[in-house]
Amino acid sequence: MILLTEEIVGIVIGSVIFIGICLGSLCAYHGEKKDYNKGRCPRCWGKLRHFDNDSQGGRGHCCENGDYYTWVSYPGIEVEE
Repeated sequence: MILLTEEIVGIVIGSVIFIGICLGSLCAYHGEKKDYNKGRCPRCWGKLRHFDNDSQGGRGHCCENGDYYTWVSYPGIEVEE
């Protein structure tokens, strides 16, 4: 069976879009993990405390001093090591 040029182009474009979505999700996950910093404020190393949930499941954390805020939406980031 010989693929037509249009079919090959469609497969390539679909694959590039799929890979882009996967890489974007991976970068977003690692960005949130870096911002959460294992539950410590990157400025003063104080403990981050949970202060709110948004309507889509994101969890808000702030520093004890109140000068750093971050939001986490991916599962597994807040696991204590």
